Amino acid sequence: MIETILTIIMVFATPLPIWMIFLHLSMTHGTSRSTQYILYFSLGIIWFLLALWAFSNQELIFGPVFETTPWMQWLGVGIVLLGLLIDALVIRVLGWRKLIFFTELRGDAGNEQLIISGIYKHARHPRYVEYPLIAIGAALVTGYWTLIGYAIYIFLGLWLVTYFEEQELVHRFGDPYHDYKKRVPRFFIKI
Repeated sequence: MIETILTIIMVFATPLPIWMIFLHLSMTHGTSRSTQYILYFSLGIIWFLLALWAFSNQELIFGPVFETTPWMQWLGVGIVLLGLLIDALVIRVLGWRKLIFFTELRGDAGNEQLIISGIYKHARHPRYVEYPLIAIGAALVTGYWTLIGYAIYIFLGLWLVTYFEEQELVHRFGDPYHDYKKRVPRFFIKI
């Protein structure tokens, strides 16, 4: 049962970094609305194909394991809960429509305000922290090495997405976003 849940989560998030880069590039460089719709709906096809592969190869995905201890499992539960809390705080500020790029695809993106309230006072991209946290926490609970590799992949992929997303946000908001970028760290911690 846990492998099925983890497979669903991994299938959902795996193509997102690459797909989001293309979406932000298309928005920044003014591609046609039809191209953006094709890109948006291509994600469903990618999810379907990835799900077919992942569900037929679960033994390969969840084969290598490491031994977990009770304290590692409790730490893992805490990390998963932290990821879910970040998710809830992001949804509270952005709402569901914004999380699925609904405003960008409808063409309302030019009419919106820069969001710097709630959790966005502490991080410019808090929603890109939740997936790696959930993967690391799940790895500590289950002992699956694949989840450690997945957490590294998803963090690096989403970190790269922030580069392209910030180009689009600078294009959309200009100086207010530059000022926000100077004040607020990318992922909660200033480096």
